[in-house]
Amino acid sequence: MTELPAEEALKPLRRIILDLAEKKKTVTDLKSKEQQIRYAQELKASDRANLSRKTGTLAPIEGISKISNRRNQHRRKHERRDRRPERRWCRNHAS
Repeated sequence: MTELPAEEALKPLRRIILDLAEKKKTVTDLKSKEQQIRYAQELKASDRANLSRKTGTLAPIEGISKISNRRNQHRRKHERRDRRPERRWCRNHAS
């Protein structure tokens, strides 16, 4: 359960996953409670949840992925539009 909006609750989780995937950290580095607390304290502000954004309403964490996925799909759709390569004609197709 969390009182944070999905994007805030996912920030530290996203960073942990990226650090593990990029082999900056190993599971062994984050096994104990003390190691996890130290890791969380060392996160950049952009990777920490902004606790001032608490909604005051508890929501199950299970619902976060659905909300987050919808927003990410919407973002990706718009990013694709922006990244379309400029059309260029080659000599063989020029009229």
